[in-house]
Amino acid sequence: MSRTMPLAWAMLYMSSARVQRNATVNTCEKTEQYSFILRQCKLPTIRDYTLPWIRPGEAGSKERIQSHPGITHWRSTLAQNPPVFEIPGFLTPEECSLIISQARARGLRGARQMGAREARTSSQASGRVAQTAFVSGGHHLLSIRHRISALTGIPLDLVLESEPVQVVMYTAGGYYHSHYDSSRDVGQGKPCCHHTWFPHTKHRCVLCRYLTVLVYLNDVEEGGETAFPVADQDYDFRISREHTNLTENCHRAPVAVTPEMGKAVMWYNHHREAKTGWIGPLHRRSLHGGCNVRKGEKWIANFWINAADYVNKDRYSVYAERWE
Repeated sequence: MSRTMPLAWAMLYMSSARVQRNATVNTCEKTEQYSFILRQCKLPTIRDYTLPWIRPGEAGSKERIQSHPGITHWRSTLAQNPPVFEIPGFLTPEECSLIISQARARGLRGARQMGAREARTSSQASGRVAQTAFVSGGHHLLSIRHRISALTGIPLDLVLESEPVQVVMYTAGGYYHSHYDSSRDVGQGKPCCHHTWFPHTKHRCVLCRYLTVLVYLNDVEEGGETAFPVADQDYDFRISREHTNLTENCHRAPVAVTPEMGKAVMWYNHHREAKTGWIGPLHRRSLHGGCNVRKGEKWIANFWINAADYVNKDRYSVYAERWE
């Protein structure tokens, strides 16, 4: 090996040699041989289960769940189509403060909208006014992921391999007009973003978010509800200004959740495919958004559970090594 070889290439060469020596017990596709420099290739996780789908009760009905030994919560049904649930006190005040501190340390930036022709900051985009940061790491987040697995019934391997937590902060006047958290195009050719390295753009990958667990990190003085403008409506619809512009139409939404520190809101972004038991088409009634914050600040954390189409359900997630 040349003494002038750059250190990074030398380290990659040594990593390659180790992988080749172990090739009989640890093999994978050439295109996925390295998750990152110095990391050996990973065997796929075999997912021989179907994705859970919690049947909602009547609106207002409650079910007691155990999210951790000795810790129970009430999961209340807010809507049936799509299933939307709220879980008061899912996070402790200490956990909420830790996540906010993580986001501040990470650095909040103008929110970007995935899927637009060109990503625009919140000062340019009319659909959203907020600041955001992605955070990961820490025993508190690992503990929360375990409880999310218990809350949703999603096996822990899928929860741990999902994308980092998105923390969003809205000041007075902040909002996020109605949108979908996931893509209509799952399984239509492009890979899921949790199977690709950054940058994530609509030209490279699609968002594959089967389920959302949104948690409020503080009490909002006034406003800031999470609204579902077409939930449980018994008519077909075309998305219009009435549905999307929550600055004008928040009060018309059939479901609007009031922020409360530690409260979680959970819903499905996709149907479950009957034949495969895996992620299916986008659930059109999962359209939702954040109403205007009229007074004070609003902090939320989005925990998205990623699931690829059935053919790629066992593929390696780029976030798989986060907790190792």
